[in-house]
Amino acid sequence: MTYVANTPLSTDSPGILPSQLSANFGRLQTLIGADHQFNNGALANDGWHNLIHMTEQVPVAPIAGVGQLYTKSASGVTQLFYTDSAGTEHQITPESAVSSTLVIGQGFVGIGGSVNMFANPAYNYSGNAAVFIQGTAEAYSANLAKSGTTGQTYGFTNTAPPTGAGFLLFYDVNGDLYLANSTGAIQLVSFVVTVNKATP
Repeated sequence: MTYVANTPLSTDSPGILPSQLSANFGRLQTLIGADHQFNNGALANDGWHNLIHMTEQVPVAPIAGVGQLYTKSASGVTQLFYTDSAGTEHQITPESAVSSTLVIGQGFVGIGGSVNMFANPAYNYSGNAAVFIQGTAEAYSANLAKSGTTGQTYGFTNTAPPTGAGFLLFYDVNGDLYLANSTGAIQLVSFVVTVNKATP
């Protein structure tokens, strides 16, 4: 089916106009419906994207206040790129296998209480957590390996001095990482959490 841009011509007979328009409208529906929701009747999702097919492009010159999202070849594979209004190009895909996050915090932890050290980032990760008891030389560390949300607890390894830790790392039902205090006393702690996003 071919779209004819110059339909109708002034010389065309009115008798052929319906078939010309039908062909053009059908072609438009095919083109628009390739990536969009094309409903014959009016619905709330009229024109919404179903998916986006992006052919490889070369970005045009920078435009003030405008960003450009496009695909182009990178090492022989079509990847997604973004160029900002200053003309700086950013490659978006492929996603990095390792994305590091560092969280530093401190606070009082009550007897039998806990403190949220790292909110669930909605991805699995490995990493390390270190806790320092302020006013003392005590420090504790533990390796992390989050997979899913629940059912994981981690004991600490004392680094100095080798006294009873009295702390425990665990994930709650939401996948947040908590530090629990079982030392029998209120503790003022500082902590550092380093995580590396697991390969998707």
